[in-house]
This record gives sequence, structure tokens and C-alpha cells, in this order.
Amino acid sequence: AIVDAFYRNLKNEADLRAIIEEHSSVERLSRTLAVHVQEMFQGTMDDTFIQKRLKIAQVHLHIGLLPKWYMSSFQDMEQS
Repeated sequence: AIVDAFYRNLKNEADLRAIIEEHSSVERLSRTLAVHVQEMFQGTMDDTFIQKRLKIAQVHLHIGLLPKWYMSSFQDMEQS
């Protein structure tokens, strides 16, 4: 439910929708986010966890995802 709401909100933003359509798909990203959320709540923050987040950040930078979009999207998820 959280992941569905997250991407439902993102699809309403034309710039974000364009980035998603150019570089991936909502279905693929939904699966990735579901794992990300599970890992965050498992409480294990080891080197593997950190390296995974760094890789995600590098991809976001590479595709032009602005930090404001990332932060506001996660803020929306926190409020859902």
C-alpha cells in the first residue's frame, strides 16, 4: 500500500514521470522500493546497507533526479 501510494503521487508530476519512463518502469521501481522499505525497518545498517544506498544515490544523480524530488517523495510516503 505504501509503495503504491508513493508511485501514484509521483505519476502526477510530469517531470518525474518522464524520468521514470526514460530510465525504468513503475513496476520495476515499485519492487525495488518495497525491498528498500523492508530493509530500512529491519534495523541492520551495515556496510552492505550503506553501499546499496550509495549506489541508489549515484543512479539518481546520473539520471538527473533532483534531491528536492527525492526528499519530497519520501516525505509524502512518511505522511501516508
